[in-house]
Amino acid sequence: MLETYIPTILFVVISWGSFLVKPDMVPGRMVLLVTNLLSLITMFEAVRASSPPALGVKSVDVWLLCCIMFVFLALLEYLFVLYKMIDPDSCEMFTKLFRPGNNENSSAVSPAGLRVNSQISTKSRLDPFHRKLKNFFCSRVYYNSKWCYMDKISIVCFPVLFIIYNIVYWTVYVERRNEVLKDSYDCS
Repeated sequence: MLETYIPTILFVVISWGSFLVKPDMVPGRMVLLVTNLLSLITMFEAVRASSPPALGVKSVDVWLLCCIMFVFLALLEYLFVLYKMIDPDSCEMFTKLFRPGNNENSSAVSPAGLRVNSQISTKSRLDPFHRKLKNFFCSRVYYNSKWCYMDKISIVCFPVLFIIYNIVYWTVYVERRNEVLKDSYDCS
């Protein structure tokens, strides 16, 4: 337990430190995240090689894969922040993907039989969910002296999700372990 669980928890917690680094400091942030990701992958391979073979998925495999996923998601978050910083026209991608109808300048026939230009603003045609999604994708990444908006959200969401994952994982782990122990005592 000390050889696997504690170090992986520390790797995941250290990856959250990348949210405290300014987005424009690419080398520092990328080194932190990629090194953590590669370390976790190496640890995963070492644990799989040293553990006895099993028919199903082992709980330590689930743990390690989820820890790798948390660090990978932190890396994806940073890539998204970089994309928003570099591409000032990222809003165009959203409007092309979620435009209601095939043609923005399509014309329609009115009840009187006249052709009318049905060019309505995209904002008025989007339902509330797509409007919020557009605001999220079309907002620029503004950051003050330390953080951008995405990092502020991530510094709260990642630890909360990891705590929830820990509660679920350890609850299921303890219940399954107790079932196995109970079954082994019943057979003897």
